[in-house]
Amino acid sequence: LCDKRVTPLLFLQNISGFMVGRDYEAGGIAKHGAKMVTAVACARVPKLTVVIGGSYGAGNYSMCGRA
Repeated sequence: LCDKRVTPLLFLQNISGFMVGRDYEAGGIAKHGAKMVTAVACARVPKLTVVIGGSYGAGNYSMCGRA
């Protein structure tokens, strides 16, 4: 949707990462996180990230954080 309207993506980060555990794994947290990483990586619009708290783990990468 942002690509079609040429709207930049703005991420305000205060994330400790994705939840871990048997229940979350069964719920597909890894699959859904991978979809988000792919969507952000394939977006052709500018991506801006502002870290307003902590930014850790895979949540950092999925929200266009620093590598």
